[in-house]
Amino acid sequence: MNILIDIGNTRLKWIFADCAALIHNNVERTDNNKLVNEANGVNSKLTSSAVEKDIQTALGDLCPMYEGVLFYRQQNVCLELRSAWQLLPEPQIVAIASVGATQLVTDMIELIQQLWPQVKLVIPKVSAAAFGVINAYPESEKLGIDRWLTLLAAHQYYPGFTCIVDCGTAVTIDVLTEQGLHLGGVICPGLQTMKQSLAVNTASLGVYTQAHDLALACNTATAIANGTLYAVVGMIENVMTQFPALNQLIVTGGDAVEITAHLSLKSWVDKNLVFKGLSLFC
Repeated sequence: MNILIDIGNTRLKWIFADCAALIHNNVERTDNNKLVNEANGVNSKLTSSAVEKDIQTALGDLCPMYEGVLFYRQQNVCLELRSAWQLLPEPQIVAIASVGATQLVTDMIELIQQLWPQVKLVIPKVSAAAFGVINAYPESEKLGIDRWLTLLAAHQYYPGFTCIVDCGTAVTIDVLTEQGLHLGGVICPGLQTMKQSLAVNTASLGVYTQAHDLALACNTATAIANGTLYAVVGMIENVMTQFPALNQLIVTGGDAVEITAHLSLKSWVDKNLVFKGLSLFC
């Protein structure tokens, strides 16, 4: 069993699991977004969507996995991690992926070494090529580690001409050929980032989180919610139309379920895609 840690722009996510348990946790959607495959999934201690809860109910204890999420800008993150981790059996490997948060990584390494002095620590770096994937960036290290790990995981577990969308604080889209050639990508603010930007820069607007049907709105809250969704959904579908040979779409990140519900395209939702890429280094 290993601990895999993904430190994004806002959240710190971790799982304690046998890496083999990560492979089959996908949700396939048809063109009209009806779930057609609920047989693949994981049983986790913490869940973040109704879809995942339904899958876990169906699967029972087939693939035990324990996970946690923290908004790491709060105080005492390492104290909370210590409280959770000290109850776990000693892992073989602890792997960390971080897009920033240098001090947090340093503090976390100290905590890991205190809890498990003999554990192997793995911190992957972005490179020009790895695991059959060729990085499109001339300065390979400039590509975010989160995007790199999703590319590696997609090539390993979803072979084909693939569009990978990560829906978090930012929305990133990357295109990967069947041969493992990364063609590049695009980035825009995520749903909550766009809403927060409007709240900060526009008078009398708050941050709205309610879910609505995607349509023209007759009130401000719905107009903002739907406008941000239209922006992200339109960007994804525009990228897909630029590459007619693309034969699969994989969506990950905290807003993956909400966004795919409004896509007119068949897609896979895999919220552990970064972890799957991270597990390749273990």
